[in-house]
Amino acid sequence: MLLVIKLAWWVLEPMHSLVVVYIVAHAGVRLYATAANARAKVLSKQAEVYRGRRGRG
Repeated sequence: MLLVIKLAWWVLEPMHSLVVVYIVAHAGVRLYATAANARAKVLSKQAEVYRGRRGRG
């Protein structure tokens, strides 16, 4: 397995900077998506609570 990784690293050597940029960008997108999901859940709960309060009044 390590040999395969070393071979892939050697083959992709000219593109190392692109690979690193891709990995960092992918991680950034994942973090942003996770944060957006969490925010959507919070807003949804807040709207639910608001609707519940209006319904009782």
